[in-house]
Amino acid sequence: MHSSDDVMANDDEWLSVDDDGATALFTGDCGELTFEQRATLVQILKRTYISAANNPNDWRTLVQSESLLRSRLNDMFLELVVNPRYGIAFKRQAKSDDGTSFPTLLRDTAYTKEETVLLVYLRMRYRSEQASGAETVFVDRVAMLDEVSSFRPEHATNVAGDTRKTENAIDNLIKWRVLRPTSDPERLQISSAIEVLLPVERVTELVEWLMDATGAEYSDHETTSSGGDDD
Repeated sequence: MHSSDDVMANDDEWLSVDDDGATALFTGDCGELTFEQRATLVQILKRTYISAANNPNDWRTLVQSESLLRSRLNDMFLELVVNPRYGIAFKRQAKSDDGTSFPTLLRDTAYTKEETVLLVYLRMRYRSEQASGAETVFVDRVAMLDEVSSFRPEHATNVAGDTRKTENAIDNLIKWRVLRPTSDPERLQISSAIEVLLPVERVTELVEWLMDATGAEYSDHETTSSGGDDD
């Protein structure tokens, strides 16, 4: 994957100007956005989120062209959510005021049980560590495996299979950039994006789902490791 700067390095080779003086990026191009705006729009559509810290070029374009990019997303029945405090922006499916169903571009894929447990655990852990003054919050793979294991029913005997599902869930959270790799493959950083992507009301929904699905009280499973294992 190339950054905007990488791609733009050779833009003179394929940029052209039409008869009206507007910039065209390819033959027959009727688009009205600049290269930077289009590239940022693609990243918003492609990624779970973009951030000021990790996508500075796209974030700068977003800030400069927010209304225009918001309009383009609205044309696709999507909303643009921007949180300046955390420097996070992402898209979500728009909902009509009268309950009408819009055509959807996004895949409505439900979280697995393992992903749900981990999302709630990471959100609570992040909030707890932040309240204790931590600027960066880390979590060990073994802690996540143990958390999901605590929801495993007593009659479950396929421990290897369940562990593999949890590992897959962790890999997905890394792919979604909720978790970020560190120099230690067994230790991951919890992205601040989890505060924005998983607001309180969403956490409540997931906790209720977990209690219905497992018969457990999630308050019994809240993290108690907010001290010793983080540097």
